[in-house]
Amino acid sequence: MEGEQTEYIWGVVDMIPETDFPDIRNRCVIHSDNGSCMIIPREGDKVRLYIQLDEKGSTLTGNGRIDKQRVQPQQLLEVRSKQDVE
Repeated sequence: MEGEQTEYIWGVVDMIPETDFPDIRNRCVIHSDNGSCMIIPREGDKVRLYIQLDEKGSTLTGNGRIDKQRVQPQQLLEVRSKQDVE
């Protein structure tokens, strides 16, 4: 395959949000010093969140890949709020 790859690790969550965020039904990207989050509208009231994880807080296996069995949706949602507080 031709192309580029990055070292970024992304978590993905589909959910029906309860929020007053104005752009929740529009595709948008939020950048901060702690990473990025992409919001993609889905069918019905659902949205898909792509949440950038940092390598320090993620659960990496010995070969450098993330162990999907050890990461739950609630943990992904907590990533941004924990980093925003720091």
